[in-house]
Amino acid sequence: MSLSQILDSVTELSVAPRLCLLSEKSPECHEQVRVSWESADARSVCLFQSGREVPIACWEQTTNGGVTLQLAAADTITFELRDFADTSINLATAEFKVMHDKKKYRRSRRNPWSFF
Repeated sequence: MSLSQILDSVTELSVAPRLCLLSEKSPECHEQVRVSWESADARSVCLFQSGREVPIACWEQTTNGGVTLQLAAADTITFELRDFADTSINLATAEFKVMHDKKKYRRSRRNPWSFF
């Protein structure tokens, strides 16, 4: 299969849930995440996590796949679906976003009884 054929077929990668909101007291998010993919054509692919060169899972000549992961994350994690034969070819990307809920309490400059 040529590079243009690989890139032309539609491949979707999804993460559920996609977001984790951390409170100030929590250093990291502990979540069970489902990463799944679907393609119009049968293909061989591998799923990678950002910062790691070892694939999480690989599939051969199929149109869909998925895996459930138990994550402990302090920052956003990017998942990439790459071609099995040439892992430098990124077919799809999805993110599991970790957002920090840092409430900043700001003292009002005026007194509550002031009219100005």
